[in-house]
Amino acid sequence: GSYNSGSLTADINVNKAALSVTANNATRVYGAANPTFTGTYSGAVNGDTFTVSGSTTATTTSAVGSYPITPTAVGTHLSDYTVTTTNGALTVTKAPLTVTANNASRVYGAANPTFTGTVTGMVNGDTFTETFSTTATTSSAVGSYPITPTVTGANLADYTVTTVNGTLTVSAAISTTTLTSSASAIIAGQPVTFTATVHSGATLVSSGTVNFYNGTTLLGAQAVTNGVANFTTSTLAAGGNPAFTASYVGTVDYAASTSATVMVTVATPIAPSFTLAATPNTLTIPTGGIDASTLTITPTGSYTGKLTLSCSGLPANAYCYFPGNSGAQTIAVTLNGSNTAQSIALNIETGAVAAPPMARMQAMPSPFGQQSPLRPILPALAFWWPGSMAGLAAFGRKKNFSKTQQRMLQLCLLVLMTGALAAGISGCAGLTSSAAA
Repeated sequence: GSYNSGSLTADINVNKAALSVTANNATRVYGAANPTFTGTYSGAVNGDTFTVSGSTTATTTSAVGSYPITPTAVGTHLSDYTVTTTNGALTVTKAPLTVTANNASRVYGAANPTFTGTVTGMVNGDTFTETFSTTATTSSAVGSYPITPTVTGANLADYTVTTVNGTLTVSAAISTTTLTSSASAIIAGQPVTFTATVHSGATLVSSGTVNFYNGTTLLGAQAVTNGVANFTTSTLAAGGNPAFTASYVGTVDYAASTSATVMVTVATPIAPSFTLAATPNTLTIPTGGIDASTLTITPTGSYTGKLTLSCSGLPANAYCYFPGNSGAQTIAVTLNGSNTAQSIALNIETGAVAAPPMARMQAMPSPFGQQSPLRPILPALAFWWPGSMAGLAAFGRKKNFSKTQQRMLQLCLLVLMTGALAAGISGCAGLTSSAAA
């Protein structure tokens, strides 16, 4: 009661409350859209509530990496707060990229085919080139081999690449077998050779076995060498099945194959014999002429033996001989069983008498008669003696020989003439004897 009442007005400063806003971290893969960013806040009073969002500079095409997320808060009474923000982080991870090689196949010995594959997981319009590799070569054996894919292209660092191998299957190559025979017709007991050729495309097969069949009967088997297998037999029976085939058994690398049928007729053996033919078989020869024919002996059935050929039944004053046998009238021919034809030349001459050419010359009558062996040479001596003497005399004069020397030359010439006359007598006697024979 001792004091009077009174009042005083004073200002009260209401400071902003501290509000802390934090952006949550986020993650996405390369090429994906940004997620919805969120965040948290603390320091709100009086029941105030806020919504926190965020933003970033990263886009769908941004490369793999870390990008900041800036938070933003909205709500009532936000102006009554001093807001402090803490960025979050957006992590862009690599996108998954799957590179797959397609399966492929080929036959043994062939070149590898063109491999193909697929690439999945590409984003942002990225493109890639896929390549492939394998350990298989043309000479690789039948089996399975991996096909490994690889990929190249821009932005590949933004992808986690997963490769899926394909499988190259190498199968046995197709083979082709052809069959030939050394003869289309034989006689039972004769040899015949069957030749099988095995190839795969243009490549000769170098391994395996070929079975040779007569119908369904197995004759034998031979290994293939450089694409060829030969089989020879001499046991084929006459009148049997004439159809023959060759069957390639096949290997791991080459498939089996069978040839087309080859026909070989087997005939009954024929008795050994031979034929004789003349070419030409008719000759027209004028008197004093000569002509020739060729005799051909053709053996069959493996004929073996020795034949003697001679002429008979010739026309009058005709004579035949074999020029290949020194002009003899007979010739011997040996056949060795090989059925090889032989040819022999035969000459036929005609003349005044039926005698060999030389014998006819020896038997020609002498113009001086046949009583003396000297007569054939007397006419020659009659001309030879004076001429020889005159020539010798002239020779002596040219050489200036003395008369004594010239007489000696004449004496020598007389001796020479006497010797020649004696030789002529001896020679004529031989000719006469030969002609008589």
